[in-house]
Amino acid sequence: MKEKQKITRFCQEQLDKWNLSQEGWTLKWNKRRKSWGLCCYRTKTIQLSERFLCHGEQLYDTVLHEIAHALAGQRAGHGPIWKRYARQVGANPSRTKSAKRTKKFMKNMDYKYQYSCNGCDNTGGFSRLTNKWTEERVICTKCGSRVSYRQRR
Repeated sequence: MKEKQKITRFCQEQLDKWNLSQEGWTLKWNKRRKSWGLCCYRTKTIQLSERFLCHGEQLYDTVLHEIAHALAGQRAGHGPIWKRYARQVGANPSRTKSAKRTKKFMKNMDYKYQYSCNGCDNTGGFSRLTNKWTEERVICTKCGSRVSYRQRR
């Protein structure tokens, strides 16, 4: 069975277990690049990013993290009430995935554009070409040299 189907089933089981399905909560997949999961109270949806499917085990914890948000309510944030629910559902009661780990994963993601530094070989990617992305204006954050970019196929 594919990872997306496994996680979808797991999420549905958790929604049922905590009686969130009966309240109208559903799962929705998105293509966000910087967010593993999202709890949207207005639409009663738990959203997960397809981009992180290759990191399945950590995405299971993200499901539990978002379930805890749904149970704790919109005003709970990542405070003590949310932490209590996170422990109750079996999630890691920390705020988010570490930025360092997310950066490492994002470096390997499939971006539409890829850039590389002409000075230090620093590389990365981005999804949209904006006005600021002209080779004359953009410099490397590591060494200050100019960067060049190309569209990936």
